Amino acid sequence: MICLLSHNVVFSEASSLLKELLNLSLSAKQCQRVSQWYGDQINPIINANQIDFIPQLSPPKKDDICYVMMDVCCIHVMTGGKRIN
Repeated sequence: MICLLSHNVVFSEASSLLKELLNLSLSAKQCQRVSQWYGDQINPIINANQIDFIPQLSPPKKDDICYVMMDVCCIHVMTGGKRIN
């Protein structure tokens, strides 16, 4: 998650998102260090054209179940114009 966020936004924003989404306190510098470390591990594989050895996540299937856990929050879902709590 740290690398994914750090890849898509600046490190300071990744830090804020980790705090907001996961209540994980990491500084921008820590996000940078983790991303740098994993990048250093993967770059030689990419440079050697051995990308097949990098594990890939399978894309979700239509019938896959998504489990979500939330604490102290309320979600409103609109179905047929009606609000459900």
